[in-house]
Amino acid sequence: MESAYKKIFWGLIIATFSITLGVVTIFPTFVGWLVVLSGVSDLEDQFSDKQFSTVYLSVGALVLLSLAEGFVSISRLPDWVPALPFLFFPVFLSVIELTAFHKILEASADRLRENNHFTSSTVYNRKDKVYLVLMGCSLVLLTAALTANHETLLFFGRILTLIPRVYLLTIMHALSEENLDERLEESVPLEG
Repeated sequence: MESAYKKIFWGLIIATFSITLGVVTIFPTFVGWLVVLSGVSDLEDQFSDKQFSTVYLSVGALVLLSLAEGFVSISRLPDWVPALPFLFFPVFLSVIELTAFHKILEASADRLRENNHFTSSTVYNRKDKVYLVLMGCSLVLLTAALTANHETLLFFGRILTLIPRVYLLTIMHALSEENLDERLEESVPLEG
């Protein structure tokens, strides 16, 4: 299971920091999402229930949409194609990302609680809540910036979008080092 979280971690790095040399993108965003999808597929195999069906579909949508975004960015769209639907595309992608990673964190905390890791479960539930707040704030600011078409607000909106992504990277790294399947002896759950 730890290798699945490592795949998700590295996929997020590739999706966040795609490398472009001139006009050629070496690691396009969709490649990062494919690596994340591979990690999610591994987690889906290891979790017996259907907790990851929404995650798998969400990350699959991120792969397809980022592939489409890459295609649109390298091809010149005809003038009759309106640009307005693409205006809120980053917000739409962020909402899908929020859904996927919230479900991953929620399922991971549940697995820890099932195996009597009550302290770790509480920690990851709190990290999930912080991630939701950070991502929600970035979505609000990014939506306001795109709606108002304000350059300074858009700059801060994009910077604020990186904060939950970096926070998520730290969580995925911590989960890759956590042993979720190790069953501890029965103990009393902590109040949280």
